[in-house]
Amino acid sequence: MEVTPELRFMDDFVLFSNDLAKLQRDFLRIQKILGERGLSINPAKTYFGPSRERSFESQIAPVRLGLLRRRRLAMRSLYWDEDEDESEPSTTNTDEGVTAAEKEYLLGLLQSDEMTEEDADLILAYLRDEGDDLVGHLSEVLWKFPYLSKNVFLYASFVDDKDALLDALLKFVKTNDVVTEYSLFWVACIVEKHLLKAKGVEQLIGALYEHHDGTRISQAKLLEIPDRRFGLRELREENLRRGSSDWLSWSSAMGSSAENKSNRNHLLGYFANGSDLNRIIADAVKLI
Repeated sequence: MEVTPELRFMDDFVLFSNDLAKLQRDFLRIQKILGERGLSINPAKTYFGPSRERSFESQIAPVRLGLLRRRRLAMRSLYWDEDEDESEPSTTNTDEGVTAAEKEYLLGLLQSDEMTEEDADLILAYLRDEGDDLVGHLSEVLWKFPYLSKNVFLYASFVDDKDALLDALLKFVKTNDVVTEYSLFWVACIVEKHLLKAKGVEQLIGALYEHHDGTRISQAKLLEIPDRRFGLRELREENLRRGSSDWLSWSSAMGSSAENKSNRNHLLGYFANGSDLNRIIADAVKLI
């Protein structure tokens, strides 16, 4: 008898609760479970915030609508090389700054208890000149909207107060019981690009590497940082001596470029024996 395969399709799920923190924890757990099975939620089709029963444009202020249109066109220009729609405003660059009214509106969104992911995206895109004033809110943004973690990484370039940035990221990593791999990865990217000279950064590196929601991918991002401090050197040596062929070993090999030539090549000798791929990576690192 021919057996027909059983197919399942998931779409249009809604989570609702009067407790925002509980709702956020449930949502992050769902993302984690899906990630363990090679699945993911499409952020472009995901909305987090109050119910939207009415037409979107009919319930928002003209200031907000203008910002959204400019943001959409700016993002579209990054991916499509096409003529601008003549029906759209000609301003497509978020770097051109905001008016006083727009700035006031965005600052109001930041203080709102009902800030949505779309609100947070607008704030990160348009209030870059207010980097040091907004840095204290980054922990909340990362917790509520994990898919904006890359946006936070881009925004970090405009934060001059690195100590405050470090404190915000430490707060995020240490105080939240559920954190996504995506967020941990991009926080590690912020560490590499902006915080290696900050006092106390070793606490953040340790918290990231040992986080109970950490994965081989988020840990690998730390191991590939070419720095001999903060315990990274010891972690890399442990992985390279194992001779395994996995993400932790490969990233450790890349990070070992910070070592002196003799010590680096000695460790890469153990690593190269693990597999043909390891040998290729070892040979490439030796040329750096």
